Amino acid sequence: MAVLTAGLGSGMAALQALTPAPAPAAYQGFKGEQQIVLPGLSGDAMEPFIAADGRQLLFNSSNAPGFDTDLFSAQRKADGSFAKPVTLAQANSKTLDGVASLDRSGVLYFISLRSYAQSLSTLYRAGNGGRGAPELVPGVSPQRPGIVQFDAEVAWDGQSLWVSEGRFSGKPYPDSARIVLARKDGDGFRAVADSDAQLARVNQGALNYAAAISRDGLELFFTRVADMVHPHPVIIRAARTSLGQAFGTPQPVAGISGHVEAPSLSADGLTLYYHKRIAGHFVLCEIRRQRR
Repeated sequence: MAVLTAGLGSGMAALQALTPAPAPAAYQGFKGEQQIVLPGLSGDAMEPFIAADGRQLLFNSSNAPGFDTDLFSAQRKADGSFAKPVTLAQANSKTLDGVASLDRSGVLYFISLRSYAQSLSTLYRAGNGGRGAPELVPGVSPQRPGIVQFDAEVAWDGQSLWVSEGRFSGKPYPDSARIVLARKDGDGFRAVADSDAQLARVNQGALNYAAAISRDGLELFFTRVADMVHPHPVIIRAARTSLGQAFGTPQPVAGISGHVEAPSLSADGLTLYYHKRIAGHFVLCEIRRQRR
């Protein structure tokens, strides 16, 4: 009987080891998804970023293959709605230009393919809100063929970057993608030594990208595609209690459904912006919470 009990015990342990861990509970803080109206815009709107003062919404047009993806800006009016978007003409080129973010001093950071063939780098910046001459951000790119940094967000103080780094093999989407934390280093940025440790739970699954960090650095939102056979992007939240600590177990954000990507968090942490595919087109949406 003791032998039988031991055998059953070891068998149950083996079965439990093979059983997938339960999915984490969804984060329930946000409610009331709403589509953002952008008057006069006829094409897609993707990859939003809300400035720290809440008065400027940055985004880009379609990033589908064959499109000349451009950056746009929309100003918030007194009634809370947004004015007709305008292009960021000085920052745009004849190649893909997208995924804009601003630091508190008005330096615009964005992704551009304009020089990748020569520099193996994609991360640019431009002063004066994007009206200055664009320049490559030194120190960030690993400068290896096939490794592309395709998304980035600068922290509001301009001292850190949250970069999405993908391995590409010729397909329009990466084979794998992870988020890398880089800190200001002289005139450029460099990946921090413990980036992988801080983001160990974040960088799980096939693709993890499009990071948005809270102003205090304790809350991270990003996009995850767990299974490339049946791709379904989900917006995820991860939190920690102090800077430098590893982020905890990521949770999908409840209240958001469908094909959604590219979160951006308001400075007060109460409004989350993102893009969503509706009837074959990408639009910008927002969802709010009462407290963090």
